[in-house]
Amino acid sequence: MEIFSRGSSGESWIEAFLTGFEPRLSEAVEGLGLIHGLSEAAHYVLSQKGKRIRPLLGFALWADLSNEKPDVEGSSCLCKAMISLELLHNSSLVHDDLPALDNDDVRRGVPSCHKKFGEARAILLADALIAGAFGHAARIEDRETTVKVLRALSEAFVSLCNGQEQDMRADRAGVDILELYRLKTGALFASCCEISALMTRFGDSSLNEAAKAIGLGIGEWFQLCDDYLDSFCSRGRKGRGESSDLRNNKQTFFVAKAFSIEQAKAKIDNDFNCLCQQLSGLSDSKMAYTRQVLSLVRSRVIA
Repeated sequence: MEIFSRGSSGESWIEAFLTGFEPRLSEAVEGLGLIHGLSEAAHYVLSQKGKRIRPLLGFALWADLSNEKPDVEGSSCLCKAMISLELLHNSSLVHDDLPALDNDDVRRGVPSCHKKFGEARAILLADALIAGAFGHAARIEDRETTVKVLRALSEAFVSLCNGQEQDMRADRAGVDILELYRLKTGALFASCCEISALMTRFGDSSLNEAAKAIGLGIGEWFQLCDDYLDSFCSRGRKGRGESSDLRNNKQTFFVAKAFSIEQAKAKIDNDFNCLCQQLSGLSDSKMAYTRQVLSLVRSRVIA
């Protein structure tokens, strides 16, 4: 799902954030110490036009809770954590595309990693990105924060793997689809929001847990938005071909519930409003940056 177009009006801070984040992500990839072949594959995967929605959301939430601007210069610790999260996310995409899992030949409009470099190298790259993600997080200066970030990332990635295990079941028979979404997609969003909360000067266990719960809901909603595009929108609108779920006859939420397009829109809007209400409970601030990120996701899905 293509969410953010560079240079969009009213989104200058988002473009500025992405402009600052991308070179730091590239530096992190360079710092993995990968040899030729794996290094080429890593840059191929990470240089594609990803949404960077998780680091963007993480900095937006941190800024709202800290009364700061969502600038990569604002918190070097958070930047390291969000780079780690993005490395983990991309490792999961490389694994997901493999024939043994989703069997996707195309990712973000170009050949997926295993189609470009072969299955063996794709597996090795995804494994290296996982290790590199935790290694990069370990560079966070504050030791107590480092331990908390590593724990959050570890728990999220295990949940993601549990979600993928459920996703492999034929036709998703007997699977709670929303629970699957919370595991496979929501877990990384949950860790993103939890980490952002603990990085604030106001961070405490109750705030961290509340942010984590909201992140889980954002991840579920994000997957529903993705499903909406696959179920009701043209290839040109969604910016990609047929989804692996539809191709592999896996039921999505809207298909399983036989939702009409109007019912699906209402579900996305209702969940969006609930998330905004929950955000209001995190802080006395208007949570403007975080709301804007969610609003942009919604606007790209429902015109």
